[in-house]
Amino acid sequence: GTEECKTELGVHNFVDQFMEIPILIQIIIMQESMWIWVGSLPAKSGRLDVTTCFKQNSNIDKFNSTSLLGNQLDTFAPSLTQRIAKRFGGVVFVSYNLSGPSSSKELENYVEKRLLKEIKSLYPSPSK
Repeated sequence: GTEECKTELGVHNFVDQFMEIPILIQIIIMQESMWIWVGSLPAKSGRLDVTTCFKQNSNIDKFNSTSLLGNQLDTFAPSLTQRIAKRFGGVVFVSYNLSGPSSSKELENYVEKRLLKEIKSLYPSPSK
């Protein structure tokens, strides 16, 4: 027999602002995965992290993370990728491109809260 191949794809773009800093965000929801791009103008993709979530021994979640592109000293982007994967499951790609003088812990916290709020509205049934 043949199996039906289902494809789900949703692209969501939004703009936010933290203090005077414009934040551009794109979330692409795919079947069992999502791609998140966060940046400002001019748009670039200088960093990419990925985390996969899978079940081991039927009930234990395991995570595998790696940085594919960008500064390996930055700890926020890989941590953000892991937290999103733990919360929603599947494979999560994050390209986080806010850096320089505008980057701060407050900005990072704001972006993470805003992303989680948006993802929850798009992906209301997390796998966890």
